[in-house]
Amino acid sequence: MHDDVKNALRTGIVKAGALLQPLTTQFSEPHLFWQKEGAQWRGEWRECPSLMNVFRVAAENLDAASADLCDAIRSHHPRFAGMVGFPSFCRLSLLHDPSFILNQAMNALWKRHKTFQPPDQAVEAIIAEFSEFVDQPTIRFRFIATILNYQMDATAISFPDGLTIRRLTENEISEFHGGSLWERSLTSQSKSAALHEYAIEGEHEERIIFGDAEADATQGQIAVRGKLDKALLALRTFKGGRVGFESIRFESVDFCPIMAASWAFGDLYVPFGSYAVAEQESDALRDHAALIFACNEPAMEMACSRLADAQTRFRPRDQIIDAVVGLEALLLAGLRPEDRRGELRFRFSLHYSTLSASSEDRYRAFRLAKDLYDLRSAFAHGAAAKEGSLRVGDSRLPLSEAANLASDVLRDVVKHFLRLAPEVPYKEHEFWERAIFALPPDLGGLPPVSPS
Repeated sequence: MHDDVKNALRTGIVKAGALLQPLTTQFSEPHLFWQKEGAQWRGEWRECPSLMNVFRVAAENLDAASADLCDAIRSHHPRFAGMVGFPSFCRLSLLHDPSFILNQAMNALWKRHKTFQPPDQAVEAIIAEFSEFVDQPTIRFRFIATILNYQMDATAISFPDGLTIRRLTENEISEFHGGSLWERSLTSQSKSAALHEYAIEGEHEERIIFGDAEADATQGQIAVRGKLDKALLALRTFKGGRVGFESIRFESVDFCPIMAASWAFGDLYVPFGSYAVAEQESDALRDHAALIFACNEPAMEMACSRLADAQTRFRPRDQIIDAVVGLEALLLAGLRPEDRRGELRFRFSLHYSTLSASSEDRYRAFRLAKDLYDLRSAFAHGAAAKEGSLRVGDSRLPLSEAANLASDVLRDVVKHFLRLAPEVPYKEHEFWERAIFALPPDLGGLPPVSPS
């Protein structure tokens, strides 16, 4: 970036700081802040500077303070005088509003330092970051999605693809769930009664585009959403519990005058519930996530996606259908075309039984799988859910408990085969034939699946 632009931005920040700082004591409004006291969060309204009014009153003078900056950009970096943006976000004219860039720089300084007149090194940092924005072809954005119903003992857990699940700070909780009244009404972040204390975050790179240049706005969304969906799949297949997220917030890693909006999306409805990861489960979850991210085998992907969907179902019969379909994807994956004309229920149950160790356990597993398959078939063909208990293996269970059991069975089978997904033994007809006669191939030391 040309030195004239740097000098003009530096001078503009100094002038704007002298204009804005005195106004912060003249205009105030209540802001909601959150603090954690023990295990409970407590909200408190405090009077804070009304930045909207501060910038409104200073608008005319800020335009004048920005004049040299606008002239320098037009002279030395004319591409930035027109439409500028990113494929996944908006495009706008940076100089349509004369003080737009300066206002964004002052907002960034306030967010970082809570003053419009910070030390010189803070101002130089903003100038250096703006210079990177002008000189580099891409900008990195941080995305973050608060996780619904999630708790964990660890402060953070690393996931593949540069993702991290971590506890939010009190300041972040206040930013996501607090703020001024007008900010709370405009934000796309969920304002439900429950505070979401944990989030998953990562980084994403966007190419800067100018003018009317064509760009696929869906590529970035697909890339980010794909990473988060994989993370959600890892959580939902690791253990039972209703977990999900509603929207994705973006902000540039370094100062960038073009703000990134949040993405809200239509996902499966996530009912109220709980999902807790104990300290001793953290390493196991990290290892499980690595297997999920590495897996691209269709049958295993189908089983995992059905298990993930089952965790969000509100009606137990839908949960049973999802879980048994996921089991079919693995237990019947090795059927030859001619075998599919036979008794699928019998083969489904027999294959599941081979994953147990003793003859007694195999018989119990066979009966359990047969009853789950019967429930799935009945519901899939329009049967109404019956009142009272249902026979599921050796037990009689309410429908809701039978649905949870179906998901647990699928989860056990997924974990049994997940690290062998690249070899797909469950797709080999001989694998199941040998297992029926207690002659399984080498499963790499995997323990048998105990009937749930």
